[in-house]
Amino acid sequence: MSQNNQIQDKKLWDFHELKNRESFALAQPRLKFLAKQACALKRSGKILDIGFGDGFFFKALYNRNKNLNLYGLDISEKNIERTKRELGEAGIDVNLTFGSIDNMPFPNDYFDVVVSSEVLEHLDDFTLQKGLSEIRRILKPDGYFLGTVPVNEKLSDLLCFCPQCGCSFHRWGHKQSFDKKRIQNLFVSFFDKVKIRLITFYWATKPKGNVVKIVSYFIKLITFHTTRYILGADYRFYVKAHKR
Repeated sequence: MSQNNQIQDKKLWDFHELKNRESFALAQPRLKFLAKQACALKRSGKILDIGFGDGFFFKALYNRNKNLNLYGLDISEKNIERTKRELGEAGIDVNLTFGSIDNMPFPNDYFDVVVSSEVLEHLDDFTLQKGLSEIRRILKPDGYFLGTVPVNEKLSDLLCFCPQCGCSFHRWGHKQSFDKKRIQNLFVSFFDKVKIRLITFYWATKPKGNVVKIVSYFIKLITFHTTRYILGADYRFYVKAHKR
């Protein structure tokens, strides 16, 4: 990643992870799913989350298995400080490190599972290739990568323009769009066994107190699990890749 891109990305995530932190609540169903998958694969060992947001994934892991060694990597020093403090207050011990996916400060063959959810779409072509190479490097033999990316995203739909500086940019800093064939071809270049599947999440929070809203919530929830299509569904490609 070029120094200029890294500075821009750092500014973006300093904003989202610190000033727009509540937006990460929408990711909780997805992160609970990934925690379940990770714990099903490994009952002990080291798990790394690349780009850990507000740290909810660590809470989901800790609630399932308190014997795992938790690690996180992020490009925002301020977010590392805040997340470490919040997790510490919750009694969760986690090793958080500053760094970028294309040059991770970890030894070879170090982690049992590496997770990166909604990160790869933020990378330019060079950083994406280097990042996947780095993930393979730090995974132990018989280790797994688990991750998600948006499905067939039309990047122009979230294009923003700044009238002050004249720059245009994707609201969340996305640089990549993936269809199933592309994500499959990308991962088979680095891993020995790859599974890609479409998966959906319903992120609405269960309301409290209001009977009408509670009934409406459960109707939508049942509809979602029956049809997999209602407003509020979160469509992603789920990637499970194995290093022999």
